[in-house]
Amino acid sequence: MSIRLYADVWDTFRGNPDEKLSALAIADWANDDGRVLCTPIELAAKARIAHGTACEVLQKLVDRGFLAPISGAWYQIQLPAHPGGEVPR
Repeated sequence: MSIRLYADVWDTFRGNPDEKLSALAIADWANDDGRVLCTPIELAAKARIAHGTACEVLQKLVDRGFLAPISGAWYQIQLPAHPGGEVPR
């Protein structure tokens, strides 16, 4: 779990409630480098959303650029760049 990523997502993520809760759940699973293994079934259980909603949310997070697929269910969290290239802490 990466407290830094979790806090950054809490502070910077903009989206509907299902998306934000899911982004926080994903950040909770991520390592400090932002790599995370996340399946729709695990996300649905953790965020307490329907499996279909979890599939839709994962795709939206990829489309928005929050997640970059690596391989299979592995993703890289991509937080927005800020002036100076730093993510707010």
